[in-house]
Amino acid sequence: FTLEPGETAEVGSYTLRFDDIWGSDQARRFSVTAEMAVLKGGEQIGTLYPKLNYYR
Repeated sequence: FTLEPGETAEVGSYTLRFDDIWGSDQARRFSVTAEMAVLKGGEQIGTLYPKLNYYR
């Protein structure tokens, strides 16, 4: 699935909310990191930071 900032998706008994995305340019790689809130029963129980690294 694809989410825009602020959108949510149900995964089992959890809800994931896409909060932010940013890039980071370093000497040998460019990274793209997302911030995802993990909710259960409407309450935030954690935050995930999935990342993609593009190596040069």
